[in-house]
Amino acid sequence: MPQEERKVVKDYRLELELSKQPAYSIMSNDFSKERRLLKKEDFLKLKQGSKVFQNNYFRVIYQSNSKKNSRIGIAISKKCGNSVYRNRFKRLIREFFRTQSEIKNISKDFLISLNPYVQKLDKNQQKHLINVVLPEAFKKIQK
Repeated sequence: MPQEERKVVKDYRLELELSKQPAYSIMSNDFSKERRLLKKEDFLKLKQGSKVFQNNYFRVIYQSNSKKNSRIGIAISKKCGNSVYRNRFKRLIREFFRTQSEIKNISKDFLISLNPYVQKLDKNQQKHLINVVLPEAFKKIQK
């Protein structure tokens, strides 16, 4: 009887160890540090001599880079709302960038900043902005 209990305990530990493994390690479309603009120098370099796409909701500043993949930086001012609102938009933009394989492989740096007007949008309009308007903007940038 004690041996059966030990097997159950061992199986439980194994199951527990397997459940602790992060789900994103299995996925191929991660959002690693190589895909982000992190340093102040990167942001300043991007603002000098780059191209700009702008509409009513956001501005995308972009420039070619020497890397093999695209990198993204997100700048959202306090005028766009409280921290919950700003962080939600950052998550949505990062998720969009993470899932778009055609954008990841064009070797450009992007800086996305939001217009304070987006503060007045509800959640459905925010999702529409990220899922429809932002991809259209990136299609125009790629041309």
